Amino acid sequence: MSNQSLADTFIAVMSDLRAIEPDADNPMRYAMRGLRSEAEQIIGNALRHAQQLAYSARQLSKDSSDAVKEAVAVAEQKKD
Repeated sequence: MSNQSLADTFIAVMSDLRAIEPDADNPMRYAMRGLRSEAEQIIGNALRHAQQLAYSARQLSKDSSDAVKEAVAVAEQKKD
């Protein structure tokens, strides 16, 4: 997995998780399903966190651009 893109790694991991479906008579089925569920929760939380960070970065870029425009406008007004 070291040379895979993030998307490829995500797909491979999700495929591995989906393959965890123990038979009904497997004595470890609850533990296996629990591990799969926990892994899916971790991935879901990580995706939501990354989404929030991406939104924050976009907002920061917009706010920074707006602040620069405002500073330039104020500087130009002071010249006059």
